[in-house]
Amino acid sequence: MKTLSLTLLLVSTLALAEPDPRLVRLEAAYNRAHQEQQAMYQQFQMIQELRRNELQQMDALPGGGRGMPAVNAGKLIDYDENVRQERARQERLQRYEREIAQSYARFLELGQQKKALLDQINALPPAR
Repeated sequence: MKTLSLTLLLVSTLALAEPDPRLVRLEAAYNRAHQEQQAMYQQFQMIQELRRNELQQMDALPGGGRGMPAVNAGKLIDYDENVRQERARQERLQRYEREIAQSYARFLELGQQKKALLDQINALPPAR
């Protein structure tokens, strides 16, 4: 019974001991980087889907969305409007491609930050 009491006292003392402030700071930084990395991955997927949908819509247009006059509810859209829509589609696709590249680059950068933080955490002396 006495051994059990001493063990419980030791465990409760260890539980109440303050953690190393460096460890707390590094773990908080790691968690922030991990959350941002998850958000970047979700953004990457969302932009990829927008781009995929844009390409599918272009393929559904007469002539694959290029060169052929557009038809809207059985009426031909005038040439200038057709050119304007095609330019807007191309600009959207280029913007999506830039955003995909930026999201992916940031995702990789955050992965490197997480690895560096984890290395620092592992280099800390063990808790007493």
